[in-house]
Amino acid sequence: MTAVQQPPEPARSYGSFPKKTITSGTALFRAHRADRSAWWFDSSPHGRFNLTHPRGTCCTATRAETAIREKVRDEVSSTGVVSRVFAETFALSALSAPAEYTCAAVSSSRAERFGVVRDLVTTGDYGLTQRWARAFASHGFGGVFYGSGYTTGRASTLALFGDEGAPGGGFTAAVHLRGPQACEAVGMTVTGPPRLSALTVVENATGLG
Repeated sequence: MTAVQQPPEPARSYGSFPKKTITSGTALFRAHRADRSAWWFDSSPHGRFNLTHPRGTCCTATRAETAIREKVRDEVSSTGVVSRVFAETFALSALSAPAEYTCAAVSSSRAERFGVVRDLVTTGDYGLTQRWARAFASHGFGGVFYGSGYTTGRASTLALFGDEGAPGGGFTAAVHLRGPQACEAVGMTVTGPPRLSALTVVENATGLG
């Protein structure tokens, strides 16, 4: 059996929780909806460490592969295959941190002293994990730094806090790879025909046929 994550203690101070500082200008990656800005602070109930209105959370990573695997998740099977239809719905962008973020390092070995166990980054109970996000935000943290449940190795996922929606100036990003190319870059196989909207129609220049 594995330890089950408990909620934060309302009366406890988490100000001395282990920290990870992300300096201004740090290179980050985010896999995001192709029709939405790379910088987007989500306040929906569907993100692990999402804050609620009027605040939100932008999930990024210090490694491109982590960002891709966080986006694909269960869409990729044990054989490493992802459908082209799904892959074409997102893009991988390179971002630059516009300011310094002090994040709660929940995958630190010292986090257990505050009641945090590995289940916090793997559980499907987002109501619980969002309570932890609110606790960290209330103690002045600018986000959560953690090891993704879809990768191994050192922690490389960042859930950054901000005002919900698209931010203002200073938040820069550029598309790094389209979804299909991003999946292939980390060893996934993309199968299926492209969507009709992704095709470019070439007219017959000869006027024949």
